[in-house]
Amino acid sequence: MADPATSPPPTCVSRVTTLPPDTIEVEVKRVKDGDTYVIEKNFCAERNYKLAGSFIHSSNLDEFGEKKWSIWNALKKEGYIYDGKFVTTKFPYDNESAFNLSANLTPEEKHRLFEILQKKMECVVRSRGLNTTELSHFGRAEEDGAKTATKFLKDLILGKKVRISKPAGQDGYQRVLADEIFIPTPENDGTYVLANVSMIQRGFAHLFIFEASQEPIRVSLLPCEKEAHQNRRGIWDTPAFQGAFHVTSFHHAKLPYYSYFSEYFRFANISGATLNLRDYVVENCATGKRIPLPDVEVPAGVQVQALSKTDRVNLTYTGKPIIISLDAGEDFWSDAGAMVVLRREADGNIEATESSSAAFQCTPGPWTIAQTPDKK
Repeated sequence: MADPATSPPPTCVSRVTTLPPDTIEVEVKRVKDGDTYVIEKNFCAERNYKLAGSFIHSSNLDEFGEKKWSIWNALKKEGYIYDGKFVTTKFPYDNESAFNLSANLTPEEKHRLFEILQKKMECVVRSRGLNTTELSHFGRAEEDGAKTATKFLKDLILGKKVRISKPAGQDGYQRVLADEIFIPTPENDGTYVLANVSMIQRGFAHLFIFEASQEPIRVSLLPCEKEAHQNRRGIWDTPAFQGAFHVTSFHHAKLPYYSYFSEYFRFANISGATLNLRDYVVENCATGKRIPLPDVEVPAGVQVQALSKTDRVNLTYTGKPIIISLDAGEDFWSDAGAMVVLRREADGNIEATESSSAAFQCTPGPWTIAQTPDKK
């Protein structure tokens, strides 16, 4: 991957002298990855925002001695720990009386366990409008550029008092959504560096727009993304970003935590232009089955959620995210090893792929137009 630090200097404006109204000062306690960071808990408490669970390890329960593993297994079985990795939103961190566990604990032990889990809850902020590649998690390989993006954001904001845009609520993972991070320059001259613009400019992130209310973000960042793309900075010089789309998440039917979701994958238009999904098909790499995508226009930088089966669709870029149904009638990826393949229908060109895990490898088969069912 090309080193963004040695690329030509970006031409997009990444500093301002006038802040938007309603920005809020916060202190950054931890940077989780290139688009997610942790701030002081009282920020969430003062605004009645939920806290999000952080990573937990079985060693955190060592003090319980012989009861350690029975407690750990009960926490996983009853949904307080997600995939054996972090505390879930089910944990009632603000109401100890609602915390019930089947493990045989004394009142004192139960209270201590509650305290341990409570400390694992954080006030997490997700930068809205952009997405960075993923660090290794849940058996999935680390994606190109993930560590570099995380380090860049750490260098910009970790341990500093910065200002963030007025929050736009929280997402399903109980992360506060904020459009931008404004960082005072060392000169303290009233100038602020725009962290998210800098991430896009240098090729550490790509646009990831959910709905039309974010159109001002899309319009302002799209020229910066195009510049990074054209100059092959950062992620734009890696194999995963050479097609029209990039798959950002894939929750197939055989995942350990599938009961939390319906089967779906999410992808973003990274082409720099408006595309119509009717020109593309989705393929199950393992079986070779294909399904044509519906007639939906997707502007550059906008994401789409594709569910295997749902009546909850939205086929236009409006005040709601674009949601399409594959109308598969059942889970499309019912095998333990799975790969999403997005192809251009005209010639079968592969525009994006995403595997269920690092262990699962699949080579998409040859393109035969007869394999694709007629569009509905």
